[in-house]
Amino acid sequence: MKKILSLLLIAIAPGLFGQTNKLTLEESVKLGLQNNKMIQIAESKYRSSGAKVTEAVSNMLPRLSVGGIYNYMSFQNPDALPLFGGLAKIPLDKPLSLYGGSVTLQQPLFTGLKMWSVKSATENSMKAEEKNLSAEKNKIAVEVNKAFWNYFKSKKLKALLEENLKAAENHLRVTKNFLDNGMATQNDYLKMEVQVQKIKLKLVDAENKEKITRSIFNQTIGLKINAETEIETNENFTRIEELNYDRLVSEALRNRDELLAANFMLNAGDDMITAARSGWLPSLYAVGNYYMYNMDAEAIFGETQRIRLWTLGLSLNWNLWDWWNASSKTVQAKEAKFQIEKQSELTKDKVEIEVFSNYLSLISGQKKVDINELTLKSAEENYRLLENKYNNQAATSADLIDAQTELMKAEMELQISKIDFELAKVELYASVGRKLYTIK
Repeated sequence: MKKILSLLLIAIAPGLFGQTNKLTLEESVKLGLQNNKMIQIAESKYRSSGAKVTEAVSNMLPRLSVGGIYNYMSFQNPDALPLFGGLAKIPLDKPLSLYGGSVTLQQPLFTGLKMWSVKSATENSMKAEEKNLSAEKNKIAVEVNKAFWNYFKSKKLKALLEENLKAAENHLRVTKNFLDNGMATQNDYLKMEVQVQKIKLKLVDAENKEKITRSIFNQTIGLKINAETEIETNENFTRIEELNYDRLVSEALRNRDELLAANFMLNAGDDMITAARSGWLPSLYAVGNYYMYNMDAEAIFGETQRIRLWTLGLSLNWNLWDWWNASSKTVQAKEAKFQIEKQSELTKDKVEIEVFSNYLSLISGQKKVDINELTLKSAEENYRLLENKYNNQAATSADLIDAQTELMKAEMELQISKIDFELAKVELYASVGRKLYTIK
């Protein structure tokens, strides 16, 4: 029941998202997978590979065929059929006709392992397409994750600026009160007003950034770019306590769909080499026929003749010389497998580099979060002290502005580092072959 409700949500979501909606990361990934055209192409390739398997199996099964014939003959010359050396003649003044049908059953017995090899090759190709589909889904899931977290980042940065704007406007009111009571100078008031305007300007840029990241997010999950989409997350940025590069690489080499697909294609390459070599071997079929003919030749036989017969036998065919056709196909199959092997090696090298790069990025990202948390604590304490001092006329407006600027910078850098750390986890998990989407 839960699965049915989930599918129903995905089906009706595009129509509902003309209004403001809140999407979790999991819901966003589901929509992205459902609407992505590259995944639809990959799914089509997988379905096509399944049809090729069915085609290969059908070639191994008995084939039943029917046929029909009708011939009409009208004699112009001679006008009679001589018999017994011309002693007698049968007139041919009436036309002759032959009509009937046949049924043929044919079963391949031995084709030099060609049919079995082609069947095995198509099965391996289908498994490879299944892994390619999985890899494409994970790729799109990564893109949705990036779009989701970048949208979330822009929303958080805008919210932080809004909070800082409220604090700056409060400082401006306090400074105005001080100015009215002769406790502050006009210069202090102007500095505070400039600070408010600077934050407002940054807020305009942040609002534009939020709109841009939201439009990218909408496009990534298959919605209209101007949809008023909202997102929600629990913001639980978990730390990674232990990372071992060697274990991560081993996991990637075991689990990456691209490498698994390459292994299946290598197996298919071996099968196609066997199929190509089958051209040097004979083919043997069992064949059965049943014929039914009517011959309308009254001028010769005096009545319509009915012919019924059946045959059962073996058909053997062996190409003794084919002008290097079989050898050429074998060379092509070997070279195709060689290309797959080298492409697999390149993919393996690429995977190892991806894992290493993402491993370093995650370690670096976690250190940045730790440093920015400490920086924020220091900036909060410094701002708290200077705000109290300023309210008691023990600090200047410039000191308070500097403290607020440092606090705002520390808050933003911490949010950015946390979200970048989350994205680094996504990149690392994807590079080691972990699924970032719900497997159906």
